[in-house]
Amino acid sequence: LGANELPEGWRVYQFKDLVKHIRPWTNYQPERVENWIPFVNGRNVKNWFLDLSDVKYITEEEYKRVHNSWIPEENDILITRIWTLWNVWVINKEELPLAVHYNNIDIKCDILAYQLIYFLLKSEHFLYFYHLRKKQAVQEYITIEDVESIPIILPIHLSELKEKESMFIELFDKIRDNYNQIQTLSKTRDELLPKLMKGEVRVV
Repeated sequence: LGANELPEGWRVYQFKDLVKHIRPWTNYQPERVENWIPFVNGRNVKNWFLDLSDVKYITEEEYKRVHNSWIPEENDILITRIWTLWNVWVINKEELPLAVHYNNIDIKCDILAYQLIYFLLKSEHFLYFYHLRKKQAVQEYITIEDVESIPIILPIHLSELKEKESMFIELFDKIRDNYNQIQTLSKTRDELLPKLMKGEVRVV
């Protein structure tokens, strides 16, 4: 839409105008170890949530080298930008500390609720522009600058949108609760199934 075609009271923002921080980390490859701080990349995202079942680890010293200018925090949003594009998830407090691979972008929110930004990132509109800006080298990728400049049409006065944030917060909480229940049930299944096969427990 051109400026003259926008509905009255709306305007085009760049994505960078709506958040506090859009950052990768430098392309430094830390040494992996057997167990310490999770080193998360795009493969660790499943069903829009973080799956640490097959994650690699780094030491605390390497973690400080990876995140020497910023650190991942609770409710940061991560979105993949290299090879696998457009996987989105939100960091839970229980998942910290974790290190973020450079194929992800870390987004910190301040102007609008992170739940609202999460759904914005998952929208067809954002997906369209995300893939429109992708480039091809050895693998597909999108630059930080291209993500920052993605156009978003919202009310001129963002306070009008903030009044509706509760809808997004409630919906996100339901999604997270459902995911946590699925994880609990899956864990119970994995624990009981071998016992059932061995006859250690019976279905009544």
